[in-house]
Amino acid sequence: MEILKTIKELKSKLILIDGSLGFVPTMGALHKGHLSLLKSARKENEILVASLFLNPKQFSPDEDFHNYPRNIEKDISIFSDSGVDFVFMPDEDQVYPKGFSTFINNLEGGVFEGEFRDRHFEGVLTVVAKLINIVNPKRIYLGEKDAQQLFLIKKMLEDLNFDVIVRPVETIRESNGLACSSRNSYFSRKEFVDAGNIYQSLLKVCTLWKEGENDSSRLKQEFQKNLEKLDDMEIQYVEIVDPDTFKIINSLKNIKKSILIVAVIFKGIRLIDNIILD
Repeated sequence: MEILKTIKELKSKLILIDGSLGFVPTMGALHKGHLSLLKSARKENEILVASLFLNPKQFSPDEDFHNYPRNIEKDISIFSDSGVDFVFMPDEDQVYPKGFSTFINNLEGGVFEGEFRDRHFEGVLTVVAKLINIVNPKRIYLGEKDAQQLFLIKKMLEDLNFDVIVRPVETIRESNGLACSSRNSYFSRKEFVDAGNIYQSLLKVCTLWKEGENDSSRLKQEFQKNLEKLDDMEIQYVEIVDPDTFKIINSLKNIKKSILIVAVIFKGIRLIDNIILD
């Protein structure tokens, strides 16, 4: 495995590659969800590239950029054990050199996550576009936990005619159902256990839907009701959307597939999750 810190270094290596190339972009603080992405990418490609770049442009001023978990040595060890061929680990001035001013926006990104995280998706889409242009992969691997992010990246790649295949990878969960996240490390043991109620509430909504409930407002109320018992739990949004358009669905009658998306703040930590109603 080689660690490369400049675009020039990486391109000089990749230009010699003849086989299929898979790409897994990360911000570090790797967990089981990242391992799943790496495993899928390793299986399907002859060459595997991963990036480790904590992107400052997707954090709002009041978010946790400076406190975001960092463990570079552990991350590099995980990359090596996962069969990564090249790790791209650039400094900020490699990705955003002096005078950088071109950002990618999406008019559909101002709701849900975009409503609560100012310029978040602008930062996400810009860095993903840059990384794809640098690496030029055949396939890129993204987690389904960040459902809106996945939708917007796929939309960007389609709109701008990027020649890359998106491979969504199923959300990986802890033993209590909590979706794997770098921010889970902030919790005490008891808080971690209590946070598992988020997924349990999603499952209860799914059960109610399978039993025939088609009213979106009643399904959302079920999710909220199941979390009211927890102290320090604030629900920022809970919505049911069409996975192909990310438009809100008010009635699920005759709807074959939808996604219940949620964002909560628990003990000061912001968590997102979702469940597919299929």
